Amino acid sequence: VEEVRLETPFGDPSDAFICGELGDVRAVFLPRHGRGHKILPHEINFRANIWGMKKLGVQWIISLSAVGSLREELAPGEFVVVDQFIDRTRQRVNTFYGDGIVTHVSFGDPVSRPLGDVLYAAGQDLGITIHRGGTYVCMEGPAFSTRAESHMYRTLGGSVIGMTNVPESKLAREAEIAYATVA
Repeated sequence: VEEVRLETPFGDPSDAFICGELGDVRAVFLPRHGRGHKILPHEINFRANIWGMKKLGVQWIISLSAVGSLREELAPGEFVVVDQFIDRTRQRVNTFYGDGIVTHVSFGDPVSRPLGDVLYAAGQDLGITIHRGGTYVCMEGPAFSTRAESHMYRTLGGSVIGMTNVPESKLAREAEIAYATVA
């Protein structure tokens, strides 16, 4: 295991990247909130984090996310392999483009289906309660939603609610890194 600190064109990442081997697979871990969970969701430097992952050769990102459930059938302690997002963030930079670089990135299917399938199968193999498919509502934070907002998100098809997966997922797409979330 080795800690790697990177300078990026976008400032400092959340923490050092923890690089090592997991079996015969090279793995990189980054605590998005920093060690000690001291970076608020809207303060995370997602561009620096994803840029660093790309620089280190990461090809697949497995996002592990603590969330709240918006559905009775998704009980505490159960897992969801997310397949869609509703972006309710307002103050986060969510692209590497701009400053004269114009592009349009497809985001209709925001997660990697093959990676999601692997994660779902792994959960089944472990015998945990895991659901395949669900919509992650990403709110700005750090405050949780009001009851009225949660009801609205349910009526819009939201399954779980959290504060971190957007713009992370969008930036991973732009960086051409496969991305999936286990919430």
